[in-house]
Amino acid sequence: MGGIMKVEIKTVSKKIKDGLFSKREVHGVELTVTFTEHEKGIIAERQLEKNVILDRDIPADMDPAKVAKKAANPIGIATTIAKAAIKGVDSLSYNLTITKLLKGPDIYYVGDVLTNKQYIDEIKEGMKQLKFLIDQSEEEAEDTSFEL
Repeated sequence: MGGIMKVEIKTVSKKIKDGLFSKREVHGVELTVTFTEHEKGIIAERQLEKNVILDRDIPADMDPAKVAKKAANPIGIATTIAKAAIKGVDSLSYNLTITKLLKGPDIYYVGDVLTNKQYIDEIKEGMKQLKFLIDQSEEEAEDTSFEL
């Protein structure tokens, strides 16, 4: 099997502007996954990098209205295309992918403390599924035949 994949989950928070004079605190998670060289080899060989571990919405530290406005702006579209060309298409999505985990710590803000705890539970389940995917991808399926 693939060895021991080390997962570190840290809670983080920061204050963001919420109006002209007010700020609000958003909570999130810093996720670091340390893959073994063997696991990295399996990921590369089986081309698992773009697999989505968790579907995620716009982070709580970003303003959805500003994101939509930027996407509709021709300059924003050009910037997005340039970003995709430089950083890879994976950078256009908020989803958690294996590529993002390979690059280093992933920080994602979800909002309040309760949502943060729920997100941590989702991460733990996602990491179990990731480990299973890597382990199952290690060996090719054997040829078989049977009669029914």
